[in-house]
Amino acid sequence: MAKFVWNVEEMKYRNMNDFEKKFVSDGYTLEEQQEALHEYANFDFDKFWNVYKKFQQEKSTIKSQGTTWDGSPRYNTNSLKAWLKRNGVNVPSYRSPQECMRFDIYYVSSWSHPYSLWLTMDTKEINEVITHSFTRMISNLADKEESWFKEHDEYSILTKEVNYYLSNSVNLPRPNCSLWHNSDIVEIANDDNSTRKLTLDELKLLSDYYHRIEKAIEAVEKPNITF
Repeated sequence: MAKFVWNVEEMKYRNMNDFEKKFVSDGYTLEEQQEALHEYANFDFDKFWNVYKKFQQEKSTIKSQGTTWDGSPRYNTNSLKAWLKRNGVNVPSYRSPQECMRFDIYYVSSWSHPYSLWLTMDTKEINEVITHSFTRMISNLADKEESWFKEHDEYSILTKEVNYYLSNSVNLPRPNCSLWHNSDIVEIANDDNSTRKLTLDELKLLSDYYHRIEKAIEAVEKPNITF
């Protein structure tokens, strides 16, 4: 498989549903997925793997205080902190050394870390997180494609412009029809409350209508009143 390459203007993932996005990873090896995450999610896998391998070799030298609920060692805070610092892992004062064993590919929240790698994970767990993260990356790239599309698509550009006028020009005369709108859509409403999206030509008419109103207002001579 060729190296993962993404160009926003190709819009490869914009129209995929979540189910389809999960299968993109099937076409790439774990190494290729890591390379993609390094490039498009800015995650430093080299640093993680260096620390991970060192931890697996030396974890028996870190003092422990019993075990956790799942049977894994409960490492002594000072001993773990010293080991992390010796191996180039920053341990800021606001984080516990245990938290610093977590490397976030994507940070979600303080209580949920589905896209994080831990030094205590086995390779199977790590591979699963990498694949989940790759799928999340595809969703993020799809969002960027959607934003790019809206910035370049004529219908989307006009929808945004007309929405601005309808939302902010409350004192300007409105067209002789009932319009419903939000940030992504402008619809015309019928007497029976049914609605339909405006066509491109209708959006152009509204855009032209408000532009002409603005020019007419600018053409009105301001009165010269002095004290």
